[in-house]
Amino acid sequence: MVLGDHRQALAVARSLQRAGYRVIAGRAGKRTILERSRSVAEVWDHPPVSDPRAWDDALQALCARREDIGIVFPVGEREIELAAPLAVRLPVLVVVVAPAVLAVCRSKRALLALAAEVGVATGPWQTVDTPSALDQAFERVGLPAVLKPDRYAGDTLGFKAAIIASAEEGRRLAGKLVFPACGFVVQHLAPGVRHNVYFVARQGRLRGYLEVRILRTDRHDGTGLAVEGVSVAPNPVLLTWSEALVARLGYSGAGCAQFILDESTGSACFLEINARLGANCSAACACGLDLPRLFVESLLGVATEEPRPEIGRHYAWLYGDLSGLAFSIRKGNLTWTQAVAWIVQATHAQIQARDHVTWTWRDPLPTLAMFAKLVRAFLRFVRRRLGGVVPPEHFPHTS
Repeated sequence: MVLGDHRQALAVARSLQRAGYRVIAGRAGKRTILERSRSVAEVWDHPPVSDPRAWDDALQALCARREDIGIVFPVGEREIELAAPLAVRLPVLVVVVAPAVLAVCRSKRALLALAAEVGVATGPWQTVDTPSALDQAFERVGLPAVLKPDRYAGDTLGFKAAIIASAEEGRRLAGKLVFPACGFVVQHLAPGVRHNVYFVARQGRLRGYLEVRILRTDRHDGTGLAVEGVSVAPNPVLLTWSEALVARLGYSGAGCAQFILDESTGSACFLEINARLGANCSAACACGLDLPRLFVESLLGVATEEPRPEIGRHYAWLYGDLSGLAFSIRKGNLTWTQAVAWIVQATHAQIQARDHVTWTWRDPLPTLAMFAKLVRAFLRFVRRRLGGVVPPEHFPHTS
């Protein structure tokens, strides 16, 4: 049972179907992208995640009634949040990391503190719990800095992280913010390129590891979601740090650690660990690190040979590229010259890429459905512009 209509859910369904599982897709009312995949054999209608009690009751009733369901695999943040407490009550394997590990990884301040304990560099950082403390935090960590909610609050804030280049810019943003209850973490902006480390661990020991250099994201300032990357040879420092963090957490399962690496000096800085499948985990699967299957096997205690992922393999995500471009144009973040340059880069990425995050000729319908959604949003945007109506805030993203 795969829960959550996200692009990594496609990787889960395809991976487990290849491994011999019969895959069921969860659905809350409207038709999903996931259910269009030929890897999905059945669809289960459930209450929306906005009604946690009904969602919990429905899932428990289903698992009690269906003896053929042996694995529940929540994919998105909200699905993991709801399913994790049920792990000890459901008569099936719930594919999540241990609750104590989840609790640490959900809090950026807890993760940064843990990193410091094991000797992993984080750069200057500070927590901010009130709007009035922002100025002081920027002064202490030094500008430029990155402002990010302590816990995921992208649906409320509209961003995962914001780069603050000056005190004036920080005050201007603070005046527009809806301050989240979890507060913020302000971290000095380290120079370099983001490296995503996809890993599988068992009882605090790495069993599979792939490092991906992020070439571009869906935001003009380099924050946001990765749309292009290439697998690279493991950096010894990042590998050592990943081993230390995984050991300290006693981690079992799959995850994605993020670092900034200055390739000119070799200096590096830890950002966070996502205690779940990375959204672009299909790129890791294409390189030979089959994260969904290995996640299940690590929790089942199945002994498997440690994979040796392919290095130098290039991936791209066209849907994210185009929707990110549309968002930036809508927000006025790009000049026309920059927009043309973005289109050229996106085209070049499609030519260079060996792998695409959702697309495969063997299973084309999910990606076609995503683009149909994007085209409909674009047509609505044009109609509203022509009619003089304020357009929607942004084009849809598949998370």
